Amino acid sequence: MNKGWVEPEKYNEICKLIPIVAVDVAVFHGDRLLLLKRQMPPIQDTWCLPGGGIRLGENPYMTASRELEEETGIKTLNFVQVGSAVTYLFDFKQNVGLGMITKVDNPTEVIMDGEHSDYGWFNIFDLPEPIDEQMMAQIKSCICAYHEKGWMLDA
Repeated sequence: MNKGWVEPEKYNEICKLIPIVAVDVAVFHGDRLLLLKRQMPPIQDTWCLPGGGIRLGENPYMTASRELEEETGIKTLNFVQVGSAVTYLFDFKQNVGLGMITKVDNPTEVIMDGEHSDYGWFNIFDLPEPIDEQMMAQIKSCICAYHEKGWMLDA
């Protein structure tokens, strides 16, 4: 068993009692943002940022690195935490998502895991639909932070 991994039945019981802290990772290349199309609940069939729950012993940066590699195959340790925390309310749980941003020099082919059915590098001014309302709030916060860092000018 992986450190910090909880069996699905136990995880569902925990989710009924307390919010889960997660990270949402916005990966940029110039004015392009990487989004994944989720193929399982919650927010099934919507576009979202890579990310997931913080495991025991991890900090948000470690989680961002692990989740990004697991969900996309992209390896990086260069993250900036955004000053946003978005609360996602689902039928069976509540997540608090911490925004993280990173950039890549070249948009690479994404190696998806089983959680997603598609991906794309989208212009930040022309994002696809549908995107969950709370996820869109997180995406907007990440785009603002990315712009404030001046990274858009580097690409």
